[in-house]
Amino acid sequence: MSTMDMMIDRDQYTPLYIQLKLLIKDKIQKGEYLKDQPIPSCKDFAKTYSVSKLTVRQAFSDLIKEGILYGVVGKGTFVADRQKTQQPMTIGVLVIDTPNLFYSTIVSGVESVLYDAGVNMILGNTNNNPEKESDYLVKLVEQGVSGFILVPTTSRDITSDKIIKDFVSRRFPIVMVDRYIEGQDIDYIGIDHEKGAYDAASYLIKQGHRNIAYITEETCTSVNARIKGYLSALAEHGIPYNKDYVIHGDLRSEE
Repeated sequence: MSTMDMMIDRDQYTPLYIQLKLLIKDKIQKGEYLKDQPIPSCKDFAKTYSVSKLTVRQAFSDLIKEGILYGVVGKGTFVADRQKTQQPMTIGVLVIDTPNLFYSTIVSGVESVLYDAGVNMILGNTNNNPEKESDYLVKLVEQGVSGFILVPTTSRDITSDKIIKDFVSRRFPIVMVDRYIEGQDIDYIGIDHEKGAYDAASYLIKQGHRNIAYITEETCTSVNARIKGYLSALAEHGIPYNKDYVIHGDLRSEE
């Protein structure tokens, strides 16, 4: 069994059996394990990756439930033909505030596309809480999601960032929307926030306004880009920056 591409990392926050699940999925995707062919035994996996047989059995059990593997009594564990098992793909969608019109619109668009493609969706609302984000990431992988569409929380913590980094290193698909995590090489979809804020501020300036406030949420990559565009517009038109005009707050509040 080749272990050159991916190993079990005991220093990661991702549970060992989930790391093993992702490792097996990766080998199937790369053609190292073929359809209807046996994969190494529980004993072999335990020895090669220095994990317990219980950890291997848990990984096998989850993958069998997901229709990726199947067992034959007395013969071992085999790679399933996903077309034969007809197990639909499921994508986890995590956003920071589902009642917010902006994010609910994103969710609606994602759901429409996934439905047309025959893909299931599990929606999670992190409430902009990095600990809840971490819990969702692990729990939804346990439930067999095939990837994530993620609006990352504004504040970050080491646990969530390490889990995401570990998933990406194991080639588990993640796409970030609206904002991204700096220092992580992850696919990202978003608008040109800097230009949007620049255009908005420039428009107000051209209408004769000089005292222009910028009200925003906590700092994140998209917010930083918008502030940069706002400041660029002020500077271009010779308007001095007033720090009191940049107001940070919780935009989810109804007060």
